[in-house]
Amino acid sequence: MLLAKHYTIQKGNVWIVPNLNFDSIVKNRRGTYGDMNRKFAKIETKDEDFQIVSDIKKLILHPNVDLTLNLHDGQGFYRPKTIDKNFNPKAWGQATIIDQQKISDAKYGNLADIAKKVNQETNVDLIEDVHEFNVKNTNTKDKDKAMQQSLTYFSITNNKPAFAIETSKNITDLSHKVFYQLKTIEKFMKVMNIEFTRSFELKEETIKTLLNECRYA
Repeated sequence: MLLAKHYTIQKGNVWIVPNLNFDSIVKNRRGTYGDMNRKFAKIETKDEDFQIVSDIKKLILHPNVDLTLNLHDGQGFYRPKTIDKNFNPKAWGQATIIDQQKISDAKYGNLADIAKKVNQETNVDLIEDVHEFNVKNTNTKDKDKAMQQSLTYFSITNNKPAFAIETSKNITDLSHKVFYQLKTIEKFMKVMNIEFTRSFELKEETIKTLLNECRYA
C-alpha cells in the first residue's frame, strides 16, 4: 500500500498486487481456504482461491513481467547453521528465498547472486543486528515437495525469475517489517534499473507514522 501510494516510478514499471490473500488478511488467519501458496501447481475449479490463483499465474506469465517478488512473513530467523530454536536452517524469517541457484537463459536468472547482492545492501543500518537477511535456497526441485506447489516455483519453471521476501513473525512491530520489505524492494528495483522517487524518508519512525495515518483514515 505504501509502495502504491507514496512511490513514483520514473523509469521502468512496477506492477503491484495488493492484499493477494485478502480473506486471510481480513481474518488475520493463515490459510482461510488452505495454504494459497501451495496451490500453484494444481488447484480445483471449486476451490475458493481458484480465481485469484489463476489470475496471478496469468500475470506472472505476462511477457512484460521480468521478475516476481512474493512478500511473506515467516517464523524465526533463518540461519544456515543452527544457533537455537529461533535461529536455524528451518526458520523462514528475515530471508530472501530462492528455489534454485539460477535459471539458464533468463533475464535476471542469477537468482543466488542477485539475492546475495540485495541482502548485502538491505543489511546496512538494521534496526537490530539480529534482523539481518540471509539467502535461503530451498533447492525445491530436489528437496522440497511442498515448495513445488508455490508461486515462486511456478514462476521459475516457466523461466520467470522469482524471489520471496520473508520478514520474521518474531519481529512484533509492523513498522519494522514494512521498513525491511520496502528496503528490500528498493534494492531489487535498483538491480533492475528501475528509477523511482518516494514522498517520505525511508526510516522506521516515518513508516510508523504513515501506517498510523492509514489505520485511522
